[in-house]
Amino acid sequence: MSRAPLNVLIIGYVWPEPRSSAAGTRTHQLIRAFQKKDDQNEKWTLTVASASKENDAFSELSSSGVRCAPIQLNHSGFDAWIAEQKFDFVLFDRFVTEEQFGWRVAEASPGTVRVLDTSDLHFLRRARQKAVLNGTPLDWAQEDTYREIASIYRSDLTLLVSDFERDLLLEQFKIPAELLMHLPIGYFDLPSATELPAFQERTGFATIGNFRHPPNADGNRWLKKEIWPRIRAALPGAEMHIYGAYPSRADMDLSDPSQGFFVEGPAKDALEALKKHRVLLAPLRFGAGIKGKIADAWRAGMPVTTTPIGAEGMSQDDLFGGSVATTPEDFARKAVFLHESEREWGFARALGSKILGSKLEGVALENAFIERLLKIQGRLKAHRSGNFIGGLLAQQAFQGTKYFSKWIEAKTAALESSNNPVTHR
Repeated sequence: MSRAPLNVLIIGYVWPEPRSSAAGTRTHQLIRAFQKKDDQNEKWTLTVASASKENDAFSELSSSGVRCAPIQLNHSGFDAWIAEQKFDFVLFDRFVTEEQFGWRVAEASPGTVRVLDTSDLHFLRRARQKAVLNGTPLDWAQEDTYREIASIYRSDLTLLVSDFERDLLLEQFKIPAELLMHLPIGYFDLPSATELPAFQERTGFATIGNFRHPPNADGNRWLKKEIWPRIRAALPGAEMHIYGAYPSRADMDLSDPSQGFFVEGPAKDALEALKKHRVLLAPLRFGAGIKGKIADAWRAGMPVTTTPIGAEGMSQDDLFGGSVATTPEDFARKAVFLHESEREWGFARALGSKILGSKLEGVALENAFIERLLKIQGRLKAHRSGNFIGGLLAQQAFQGTKYFSKWIEAKTAALESSNNPVTHR
């Protein structure tokens, strides 16, 4: 006897853009997972919702056949909609989305499984950024840490793209393992080496990444000031090309053709742009999660020179498809060696391809994810009874967010109900 198809909602902070950021790629991976047919050959019902303004990403998602639902912040109409839709699973695309809508889902539809996707641990990235830019030790005692950890406890399952981040939550913060799942960004239809340009068909260096993402913006400036002059001194004719969405005027002004340094802006096709170049540079001084730019490089047949932050979550058995450096001098030296040594370049490229195929292969990751969701749904009451801290947060600290949201809603409604300002005499 067949059951009704399961009903899924993804709530996004913004409408996902797969070509502008790794976070957008990640959300589209989850959309694909939910669109697969289940073991009874039934396709799940999927809705993507966001309170952000409708844009090209919204239109593209709608035209692809995905049901899109614009929603409002701080509005009880969302509660009625959730109760009516009877979603089996609701996924929040980051902790601030869970803060806004998680309590509403919990109250309006308590039997819905609530899933948090971190994309990367925001508190980890921001703590590292503060430490690097201020020259201070890493400090966990910050508001972001408390808020994101609380969001994890309130959720039935939290997805981590990096095994480093999973282990950090397990070991440093003692989060129960049953609340966490390591689910990297998955990649599909990976090309073979014979389909990609060879060493002699490529030249120069490249990087790619959304310019609005602080680790990318910082890395580009570190590259221009500290690393590129050293590479250029060793390879006087070398060129560096930087691709990415949303460059500011200051970003574009980093271009210096006299030094072979070019800020290109958005790439129409990221992989095609990268295939022209020999080595990808990922000079990340802070950040978190796994790095979409590195996965894209491996997909394009490029080895990578990066930092320990860049390689985090991207290694397998302590091996990495390229080289890892901590200082500008070492970074430049290793990048030049990869660029000039065909043997080392070929070995690193093959290793990157192997990591993609074994660690980031999309179909296996999708299947494991769906299996985990169904397991939690099948024993939801028992699953939640083992999460005492999550229940405590929902009853205590979380109520502050809830009642602040209700206050905003009431204030907005009062203003909208009057055509004239109220004058107090």
